[in-house]
Amino acid sequence: MTPFDLTTQHIQQLPTMLYGLKFFPSLEPHCSNDQDTPNWGWSDTDIEVSDCNLATVQQVITRLGDTCKNIMEIGVHRNLDRSITNILMTQKPQNCRYLGVDVDDKSYLDNPAQNIATIRANSHDKVSVRQKLRHLGMQSLDLLMIDGWHSVHTCINDWGYVDLLSDGGVVIVHDTNAHPGPVALCAAVDETLFDIQRMCTDTSDMGITVFWHRKNS
Repeated sequence: MTPFDLTTQHIQQLPTMLYGLKFFPSLEPHCSNDQDTPNWGWSDTDIEVSDCNLATVQQVITRLGDTCKNIMEIGVHRNLDRSITNILMTQKPQNCRYLGVDVDDKSYLDNPAQNIATIRANSHDKVSVRQKLRHLGMQSLDLLMIDGWHSVHTCINDWGYVDLLSDGGVVIVHDTNAHPGPVALCAAVDETLFDIQRMCTDTSDMGITVFWHRKNS
């Protein structure tokens, strides 16, 4: 069995009130919900961000086109030249606002002329993050990129920003082949509210999944 299958079979479906989820996907007691790595295997790769991952993000940006007004990314510029951040920043429409959220200082990326800003904050600090969004005039999100700490608790926390997502907007979650949080989150998303596209599923890839918010849902 793949790491994805092994993680999925350990999910317990607990109640949740969070928009867009059918249940809270607990992995305990088999794996701590605060744990970033699985207890039962790993993808057979040393490549954190694959060509397939980058191409998937590029396809999403292209599909959104000029309707993409606001992007928030959680987990910023971790892979330098192969970073998903580079795709988001360079391929977005110029007037599209971008906010990067990271526990480390990524202010070297800030570029007001290109509507690019960052905040040094834990994504669990929703007060600070949402204040920054309001300061930037980002009242809604057209693209939410989740690639921070990969535990169940943090992935579900980061999904909590989905209340800002526009109709027809999109959430992208990286590392959905093996990391416990992203895999569990994929299982919990309500397919009646989101069109779910799990991509780059080869066991040599960390994986990426795209969730398109259904219009008028």
